[in-house]
Amino acid sequence: MKIDKYLVNDVNVIKIQSQIEYHESEELRNFLSELKNAEGSKVVFNLSGLKYSNSTILGIFFYYSKEIMSQKGMVCFCCLNPFVMSIFKATQLDRVVKIFSTESEALNAMT
Repeated sequence: MKIDKYLVNDVNVIKIQSQIEYHESEELRNFLSELKNAEGSKVVFNLSGLKYSNSTILGIFFYYSKEIMSQKGMVCFCCLNPFVMSIFKATQLDRVVKIFSTESEALNAMT
């Protein structure tokens, strides 16, 4: 699992650079746990490196998205490949968070 985190203006970008396997789910939870506590956080999840997702990984993204939004934060996703997008639609996660084609579109939506 390779994840980059960087700040663009006041937006945290979490870029998934490689596939996340089930056995790495706890590591992903730990990585994301710091984001849920800051009130008013803005987070873009760039899933460009995610080729597929299982329900555990999807559940982690859903949980942290809801936690961030409950703290008056903003969350969106970008750069989903067609397969991952189909999973977001099938689970109706696309109705909970905004999804953009590119990172720059997502960042513009946060300002």
